[in-house]
Amino acid sequence: EFGSESVVKNNLDMISAKNTELRRIIQSLRSNVGSEIRISQNREIEIFINDLSLLIYDFQSRLENSFLEREIDKLSVMILQAKNDIKLMIERLNDLLRNLTEIESSLYNVLQVFNQKESEISTVREQLENNGYYYITILSDHHLLFAQTSSDQSIFELIARQIYLACPLTQVFLFLEEKVRMQLLGSNEGLLSYVDIVDRTKQAIGNWYTYEFSPVKTLAEVFQRCIKEDTKIGLASDSYGNSLMRLKEEVNQFFTDKTVSIEDEFQSITFKKKGSDQTLLPEDLSHGELKKFGIYLWLKYMEIKDAIVLMDEVEIGFHPDWQYEIIHELLKWSNNNQFILATHSYDLCSAVTPAHVNEIEPRLISERKNDQPLE
Repeated sequence: EFGSESVVKNNLDMISAKNTELRRIIQSLRSNVGSEIRISQNREIEIFINDLSLLIYDFQSRLENSFLEREIDKLSVMILQAKNDIKLMIERLNDLLRNLTEIESSLYNVLQVFNQKESEISTVREQLENNGYYYITILSDHHLLFAQTSSDQSIFELIARQIYLACPLTQVFLFLEEKVRMQLLGSNEGLLSYVDIVDRTKQAIGNWYTYEFSPVKTLAEVFQRCIKEDTKIGLASDSYGNSLMRLKEEVNQFFTDKTVSIEDEFQSITFKKKGSDQTLLPEDLSHGELKKFGIYLWLKYMEIKDAIVLMDEVEIGFHPDWQYEIIHELLKWSNNNQFILATHSYDLCSAVTPAHVNEIEPRLISERKNDQPLE
């Protein structure tokens, strides 16, 4: 009920800092006993109480038993009422300090429990691994997933290299640290930091793709790979490779009414109407079309073969007809891959046989009958 280990650590640090600050305030008041509380001291106490109230409110939303927090709320009001009586103020601040110290002690004890449980889990993991079980992941607060095998751990590393993930950038990724995930709910700076961390993590993992509005990075990487391949062939023989020319032809066949080229040293994409020199603006492009183009590039040209591809909400931004068609297009673009899709789309589910659909509660409800158009 105290939250995760990182939350407890964070709250313990904040409460410890508040206790240190409160002790300093009390010492400052004791230095002028017999005189009135200075205006600056009253202001400092008000700021302290306001900050503390926000912190305690966060505690109350997390704890089932919030008796101490309610007591602190009452003391906070009484402290603000004692601003003209220095002895009463010191007395009530000391009461507040005792309550905060008790919370600090409770959080410390909880942290010790976390450390003990972590040690116990490590011991269990070690014992299981010594008996041929390999740790896979945490399924819940009470369940760990292991696999029993007579093979060595390199088998799991080989399997991991053949598993890919594609999903929206705004999805919450549990394999990122909690403090990183919380940035999704923060300011613009926090969101930008989150996007940057996701981007760096994608580069480190390698098998992870997020649906982009402009697939310039993917297209640039594919172009550079083709140039490198053609150059390698040219150095080894008298003829230059044709990978780049073939790529250009295939990419431009993807669109029925547009041509695409990459410009400015692989930093931007230019779209033009077929048979015209008219450059298209971003607002002339379909979000769904660009998203589908990015998935096409990722699957077809990033050497994803004989793999398991996990895709979350692939239907976002697609017309209902495209949601139905994407199943067949994924198979067409890929090289002997198995797809596992998480979706909210009835149209997408209709594209496969019922045996291929595993409904999870709450079950999917159709927005329309098969013989009725969407309104």
